[in-house]
Amino acid sequence: MLADSSKLGRRLFAQVAALGRADYLVTDAAPPPDLAAALDVAGVQVLTPDAPRPAR
Repeated sequence: MLADSSKLGRRLFAQVAALGRADYLVTDAAPPPDLAAALDVAGVQVLTPDAPRPAR
């Protein structure tokens, strides 16, 4: 999934999919701690410009 950081932590009127359906979140800044923890539990790797890249 791709989202700029202004979208993180906001409640919206509809859910497109559960967090666990994504493998990666690509964004411009790290998510807030509570969302980062939920993404980690769901197995979603967060990719930001300053984050280490996943091993191949």
